[in-house]
Parts: sequence; structure tokens; C-alpha cells
Amino acid sequence: MAGLGAGGAAGGGGPLAGLAAAVATNGLLAIAAGLIVGVIGTGTLLATGAVHVGGGNAAPAAAPVGLQVVACPDAGPVIGSIPRGEKVLVTGRSADGTWLQVFYPGPAFDRAWTKAGPLQLEADANTLPVASCEAPATPTPRPTPAASTAVVESPAVSPSPEPSPSPAVSQAPSPSPSPAASPSPSASPIPSPSPTPKPTPNAPPVIAALTASTTTLSFDQGAYCPTAPKTVTFTVKASDAGGIATATLYWKKPGAASYTPAPMSLASGSAQKGTWTATLDTTANGITSEGTLAYYAIALDASGAKAKSPATSALAIPVSICVNTGPTFTNGPSAGDSTLYADPLQVGCGSPIGTEIRATITDIDGVASAKLIFTDQSGATTTRAMQGFAGNLWTSFINANDDGTQSGGAFTFQVVAVDTKGATTTSDSQSIRVVRCDTEATFDFGAATATVYNAPPCTPTSVTIPVFASDRDNGGRDSSRLQVVVSWQATNLRTGRAISGDAQAVFQKGNSFLASFPVTADWQATLYTLTYFATSTDIFGGTSKSFTGKTQISVNGCQPLG
Repeated sequence: MAGLGAGGAAGGGGPLAGLAAAVATNGLLAIAAGLIVGVIGTGTLLATGAVHVGGGNAAPAAAPVGLQVVACPDAGPVIGSIPRGEKVLVTGRSADGTWLQVFYPGPAFDRAWTKAGPLQLEADANTLPVASCEAPATPTPRPTPAASTAVVESPAVSPSPEPSPSPAVSQAPSPSPSPAASPSPSASPIPSPSPTPKPTPNAPPVIAALTASTTTLSFDQGAYCPTAPKTVTFTVKASDAGGIATATLYWKKPGAASYTPAPMSLASGSAQKGTWTATLDTTANGITSEGTLAYYAIALDASGAKAKSPATSALAIPVSICVNTGPTFTNGPSAGDSTLYADPLQVGCGSPIGTEIRATITDIDGVASAKLIFTDQSGATTTRAMQGFAGNLWTSFINANDDGTQSGGAFTFQVVAVDTKGATTTSDSQSIRVVRCDTEATFDFGAATATVYNAPPCTPTSVTIPVFASDRDNGGRDSSRLQVVVSWQATNLRTGRAISGDAQAVFQKGNSFLASFPVTADWQATLYTLTYFATSTDIFGGTSKSFTGKTQISVNGCQPLG
């Protein structure tokens, strides 16, 4: 049994009189409340929603909106329709299953054909026999007595015999007039046959909206973008008076040459007005290339009319690829101490001399390795492997005595992590201050000497001060690495006038330096007290002073100028 749309079964003795008799005669089985299912003969089904069969006449063309029936599939005129809510006896099917043969008694036939889509069969259509069809000849209407156009010929009138001539009369007698023939009855015109009703034009479905659940789509190669949308659900809202048979999504992935159909499922509502959906997954549907996903939808009703959304062209969603961006630093890298002390001679000016470098590193593919890269005070770069521990912790170490130049300044460092697929991530750069624990240089001065003025023109001579210095910070290096400056002051013992200056000490050999400065015209020929001290700067930037030098020198000879 099949039904057309929603509604109750037709009642009374009109539309179902013949059907009820067929049910009683063939012993159908009622198995559910209000639903009749059974078999008449071989492979004949009953279903809810039948054609109007009362009175043995075909339903008029102006019947309420329903499904039209024809004499044969894809042939012949429309001979009636199946109103909504009635019941029909299904007796066969076409070979391709798109047409159903129904019980439809008429003056010249008792079978008709209709589209299979809108009828709701209550049994498997495959149990129906495959039926063939020959369009019946249009029957000639029988004329009514008053409508006959045949002229009925009156019976022939026998002529009266000519009388024998009377012997007494010489002239021939006038012949009796022949009796007038009965007039033929007026012929009634044959009534024109009723025109074949024209089928009501089938309006195509109406699509109210085609939407997508996301505006972007991503293909993830390995959980590299866990929050990015990787599926999309397409939704179509559509309606059709005769019911929508199918809704189909057509989609084309980036790089594809043609569209792929995807059936859409009725998610809510009915075939007459409902919502259909279809879902695509970038992995399951092979959407693995970057570009644009194009799509549109088509709704098709039972009569083959269709609607497309959008009406022209297609809609689009951009597709991106989630690539391996490498490991992630979830904590660090950082140094345990921000200041280190270089103390190679164990002066003990401060601590610590070293610090641990730590970083917490994660990756969906696993972290294969991590290395510490640091630059010392002189700009030299060192690379050191880090050790991995549980909890994604990686560590290494920097020591101010063992690394770099052991001088004051700074270390800068960063960490490079590599995952198991070879992707690399480099951290931000960090810095550590380095303080040098310095020692003062030691000095010893030789005797200062001064050359007196010679005879006129009294050319000035110079004062020479030898210096012996050493610095433990040199670590056994040559003391010439020291920068030594001798500061001096000469005081006139007679007037108390003082003259001062600085002299750069020049390295001679061993730990020997020699500082000298000229005696100018400012000096007078008298006895002077000469005091001096040395200041050194070692190769690590440490500065030291020694106040140890004092002697007397005599300047004489020429008279001083001024």
C-alpha cells in the first residue's frame, strides 16, 4: 500500500468502495491500526493514500492537488490524479522502479501508472511484479438516443397500381398522386468529446537557504592545529508542494576538476517543507590541499523538477593546511641565576660562578633534541647539548670560570629544539651578567733619576722612573698585558711650588716598565721632592693603584727661564 503525503484515509463508500471489495474478496491481512498490508494474487500491495476510484470514473483533472496518473509510463494523456490522504492498490512496477502501476477502474481499463517517489509504500516495492503497458485506445463515446447524428430512412412506400383504363373513357385517367413520404427526423449533432484535461504545471522546489557551519576549513597533518575547524556541515532549507524526492550537495575540493555529489539527509520537517544536511570532513573526504572548497546544492521533486542554490556559480570556503611548526617552549628557557662571578684565582668576591639553564619543551611528534647556544664576553659562540628529563624538561649549564674569557661583561643564550620529524624552533634570547673577581697589581719602583740642565742653551732634560709590576690576574701571562700609568708631583723645596703630571709606563722586559717625563723651564735650579704612584689596568678590566714612590732630585745648572 502507498500513501501520498500526510492525511487520513478516505472514508465512506465512494473512493474506496471498489478497493474495499477487493480487500474482502482477496483476503488481505490487517496488521496495524489503520494500515492495510497484504497481497492480492501475486505481488500486489496495498498502501495508505489511494487514488479516487469511486463510481468507476477517473478523477477529474481539476481534483485537489495530488499526484497525476497516466495510462502508461511516459506516454498517454493525464487521466486523473491521486488526492492526498486516500489509499491506492499497487499492482506492479516498471522495470527501473520509477513508476508504479495502481488499481484505477475506468470504462476502458482498470490500471493506471504514477511516479513512484511521492507514494509511501508500506511494503517492499521489490516484491511487486514488473508490469508492461500498452496505452489503450481512446474509447468511442456511446451516443445517446437524442444525440444520434444518423438519419433514419423512412420505409419505402409501395406505389399504388395504375388503374386499368376504363373502356368508356377515352382519355387516360389522371394518376393519383403518390403519397408523401414521411419526413426524416431531424438529426441531432454528435456531441464533441470532452477535451483531454491538461496537467497542472509542476512548480520546482523552492530553496530558502544554503548555509555552511564554518567560514574556514583546515586539514591537519598531525594534530598541529587542534582548535581549527576540520569538518563542515551544509544545510539546505527547501519546500515543494508535491514533496522533495532528493536533496544533493555538490562539492569540489581544491585542485579537483569536477564536482562530487553527496546525498543530503532530511534533518527536520517533512518532504514538503524541511531541512536537509550533509557533512564533509577534510581527512575522511580527502580535502588535503590548500585552496578553495566550492559547493552548491540541488533539490529535486518527484516529477523531476529541480532547484539549484545558488542559482548560478557556487559558494566557497577557504581551506588551509596545518603544518608542523616545530616544538613549543611551554616554560623558559631561563637561567637559575641572573649574575655570575668569574673567580679563577678564588679571590672570593662573590658567587655563584655557574648556573643551570632550563626549558620545558613539548611537541605533538615528540622532542628529539635540544641544544644551548651562548655567546661570551668577546662575541665567541658555543653550542652545548641539553639533557632531557621526565616532564619535557631539558637542562644544560654555564660556568663563568670555564666558559668565555673570565672577564666582566655578559653571556647571551638561547635554546634550539628539534622534533622527531625534523621541525625546529628557536627560543628568544636571554642574558646573564658576569662580574670579574679582580686582584690588584703589585709594584716596586727603582730609583728615580734626573739629568740637570747642561750649559746654555740649557736644553731641558727628563726625569726617568723605573717600575716593576706584576698582577696575579694575568694567570702567568706576560705582565706586558698590564696598562701602567705613573703619576708624579715635584715640589720646590725652596718656594713650595708644585708641578705634576702623568707618564705612560712602557714595558721593557720581564715585569719591567719605564716611565719618563721632561723637565721643562718651569723647573728652577734647586732641590725638589718627587712623589709618584702607579695605576694598572689588567686584561680583565681590573684597576689597581700603588702609592709607594718618593725621592728627592736636584735640578741645577742653567738659570731657569722666567
